[in-house]
Amino acid sequence: MNMQKIQEQELERGARKAQAAGSFIARNYWLWVVVAFVLYPLSAVFSAITEGGHILLRSRAMLGDGWIPVAVTIILVVMIESLKYFLGKGTVDDIQANPFSEGGASLAAFSVKALGFMAIMTFSVMLSVQGAGVMNDYFRKTVQPVTSEAGYQDEAAILARYDQELLPHRDNIRQYQTIKWKGTITVDARRMIRAEQQQIDKIIAARDIELARARSNNDEMKSTWAADTEENHSYAMGFAGLGEAICLFCLIFIGVYDDGIKKQVRKNGVVTAQAAPAREEELVTLLRTLAAQQPSGTLASPTMQEQPERRRIGFTQPDKPAETQSPHILGESPVNQVATGGNLVQIEIQYLELAKKNLLAKRAAWAAKLREGAGLPATNTKRIEELDKQIDQVDQLIKQKAEA
Repeated sequence: MNMQKIQEQELERGARKAQAAGSFIARNYWLWVVVAFVLYPLSAVFSAITEGGHILLRSRAMLGDGWIPVAVTIILVVMIESLKYFLGKGTVDDIQANPFSEGGASLAAFSVKALGFMAIMTFSVMLSVQGAGVMNDYFRKTVQPVTSEAGYQDEAAILARYDQELLPHRDNIRQYQTIKWKGTITVDARRMIRAEQQQIDKIIAARDIELARARSNNDEMKSTWAADTEENHSYAMGFAGLGEAICLFCLIFIGVYDDGIKKQVRKNGVVTAQAAPAREEELVTLLRTLAAQQPSGTLASPTMQEQPERRRIGFTQPDKPAETQSPHILGESPVNQVATGGNLVQIEIQYLELAKKNLLAKRAAWAAKLREGAGLPATNTKRIEELDKQIDQVDQLIKQKAEA
């Protein structure tokens, strides 16, 4: 590849980076997307789970099983998370608006939001952190108890197995005890009883040894299980705290990003397509009137000419004729001013220049959105093309009026 072409490409890439570095939106837009649409929803859901688990287990301990603890949990979790978002976002917005300089109602509203947010955030952190530990202990005991661990020996099963081995020997002894001569157990029966008893003693000794080994093994496993449960308890509480911290960070960043957009608009003097000037409707109406008129340049429509002169409202100055007094005092609109006197062509051109300036400002707003990647590129491009056509039409009108 040609080195000159490489340099041109790199210079172009550097220019784009330099332009992006000077734009708050370009530097922070994708981070805002990740924070607003990924991190905050996930952290809020995690917070709701840990809070809800804590509330549900406590509610069941007080109210028993059923739908009431579930309903209480849902209501409280929705209320806590909603208050966290709205109070937190409102507090951040108010801080950036500097309510301390305004005082009065603004400062009072900020104080209420800030105190409410601190209270609900503290409550949420407490529920989440403690709830994570409580849920860990509950699930360890119910879902993964120590008895379900591989290698754990059931002592009751060992006792039952040895009882089955002892049962026939004990039955034999009872039968031998019924063999008597003149009311006394015979010598052979006694000898057989002693033999059975020896077998029983051997079985009991083996049972005691196996039970001792099983208990030693189980005690060791219980200690390990308890240590793991405590470690998981600590990790669960730590993750819950981290989730709450991420949630707080997201709320602050979302508010800061919104304020940064407003500051960039004020810095660049951008007029958005939706925030048109207050006189835009009047200018659009005037443009339509001008486009329909003849080159003679009369702004007053036939309807206006046919209407009788309206009674003027307001005070008049005795030293001046009514026609030369301020239209704001007489209650007239700019269009009526043009109709009642003055150089009509020049006034029309001034209105057209003002309309052109307005259209150029709107075009700059849409071009800025296209450069910064905000919105759909196709929509931005289409709107710019429409504004270019309108600007061309205004230029043609200005040229016609100047040549008339």
